[in-house]
Amino acid sequence: MLKQKGWKSIVRELATAGRIVVTNHREPEAVILSLSQYKELVERTQQVDDTAGNALAALRQQFDKRLAALDADDASDRLRALMRAPESLVGTSVASRVSHPE
Repeated sequence: MLKQKGWKSIVRELATAGRIVVTNHREPEAVILSLSQYKELVERTQQVDDTAGNALAALRQQFDKRLAALDADDASDRLRALMRAPESLVGTSVASRVSHPE
């Protein structure tokens, strides 16, 4: 289409369609985006990156807090005390609430 109609035609079509798929022998090879489509795509990508980054930062903070507890001087003593403590369950187990057909 570029060879036949020229660049101005492509720009006019971008203004209405927002994007054009470039083909070679009828196979898609590239996409040309209007500036507004490009800016929207970049903005959405940044929003996703920010959200993922915030979630990752929160997860990293939780991990670091737990790791710090394991690195504490009294960590081995606390673990031994926990292992020696009698086991006590609060509430009921899921298995006890399930009815079994006879």
